[in-house]
Amino acid sequence: MPDTTEDILVEIPDDDLPKLLDMYEKHKNWAPYVYSIILTGIEWRRKRKEKYTIFLSPNNCWKQDGTFFVLLTVKMTEGEQDILQDIPDEDLPKLAELYDKHKNCAPYVYSTIMTGIDWRRKKKEKYLIFMSPNGCWREDGTFFVLLKYYSFDIFIFSLDDTGKNIYEGIRKTKRLDTGDFRDRPPLLYSIHNKFYQIVVKAFKDKGISMTQEIPCHMFSIPRQEALKFETKCPPEVYIKKLDTSHAELVNSEWPHRYKDSVKFVSLLIEMNEGYGLFLKSNDEMVSWALLSMLGQLTMVQTVDCHKKKGYGSLMVKYLSKIIANKGYSPFGTILEENRASIYMFQKLGFNNLGISIYSLY
Repeated sequence: MPDTTEDILVEIPDDDLPKLLDMYEKHKNWAPYVYSIILTGIEWRRKRKEKYTIFLSPNNCWKQDGTFFVLLTVKMTEGEQDILQDIPDEDLPKLAELYDKHKNCAPYVYSTIMTGIDWRRKKKEKYLIFMSPNGCWREDGTFFVLLKYYSFDIFIFSLDDTGKNIYEGIRKTKRLDTGDFRDRPPLLYSIHNKFYQIVVKAFKDKGISMTQEIPCHMFSIPRQEALKFETKCPPEVYIKKLDTSHAELVNSEWPHRYKDSVKFVSLLIEMNEGYGLFLKSNDEMVSWALLSMLGQLTMVQTVDCHKKKGYGSLMVKYLSKIIANKGYSPFGTILEENRASIYMFQKLGFNNLGISIYSLY
């Protein structure tokens, strides 16, 4: 049988709190803090609709003898309850400063944090969510980035090569559950090879297996070298900054497109920079390059009938120079089997930093 007994502690309505206050005003000399508690509660209730302070009395006996209880309740956010805690906006510059010292070995990590800071300034919506296992980023630089906008992309890095906090963060969190997102499986985004097996084990220990693994070469060029790139266009073309109206074409040529990925592409164009190469004869866009969630080279593509004209190389140099002017060393990932792009990056002076893996789970 369900318990239908009414609770003896009855909530004191907001409009009765001034009456309770009047009662205790007469006793301020011996219980001044009680008066201030009630006054503070009234003020809190005026400022916010949420009832953080709840005033209760046994069967409303406060009217006779002034007996009351105050319950302070603060609803914790998802990021406060979980091992993966949000890194506050005001702490992101400190995280960037930490990785500024390691730009040579991980140039894309610094640009990822700076891109996140820029996104958070531009939009109130938290498309990029920065998290750290119990705030351990202060000790070992471990952090996760989750991009949630017609995508579920997860980037992970740490200055601790053992990856122990990466493992614990993945194993114990519930924040990497995709919820209602079904457009494609969630993507582990460019996970450095030195951490990849740790990440896989942590997911496996949660009962989750990788469904597809895509190894890529990581290429980077020193900022000062990228600033020297010559980006003069051939006479038949010109370069122009992209806007969201170009997202359809970019998406249609993207080999990794999926349901509603055009909205994801549109977000990258809106929040980051992207540039296209256009024919002067008819303003047709024939090549382009975008900036990823890492603030680095992505979706470098040339329309088939205009390949082998140097257009892709020109777009890499042009966008690399923009990245370098932002203070970063340009970086991009290339599929292991894409020999033509690997050769192009090497010819431009990019250095191979090793392997990172994109994985669907």
